[in-house]
Amino acid sequence: NPGVALHLWRTVLGSAADGSVFVRPLQPVAEAAIERLPLEALFVYRAVLRRAGATPAEIVAATRLSPAMVTDVLRSGVQDGHLLPDDGGYRVSWDWYRALTRSLVRRHLGSSV
Repeated sequence: NPGVALHLWRTVLGSAADGSVFVRPLQPVAEAAIERLPLEALFVYRAVLRRAGATPAEIVAATRLSPAMVTDVLRSGVQDGHLLPDDGGYRVSWDWYRALTRSLVRRHLGSSV
């Protein structure tokens, strides 16, 4: 995904006080955090991937999970940095995009999320 590649490139670039530019080593996210999520959380994350800016009501309709479950997953997803609030809806953080899509593919929850 070009968006993920650009985001990662921006995160490793820096500039020193003297104006020189440097590249820091890439610090990838711990994919194990995504692997430990329950299936309900992955269903919510998948719905958010499918439609960036998805509202809680749209996620409930897409996943058929209870509103309370969706709210809990969204709250913890934002707290953990996996999801970002987006004008009344939610989107997946660029930092976690690749880890999440790889986990969904491994669990056979979608090949082209």
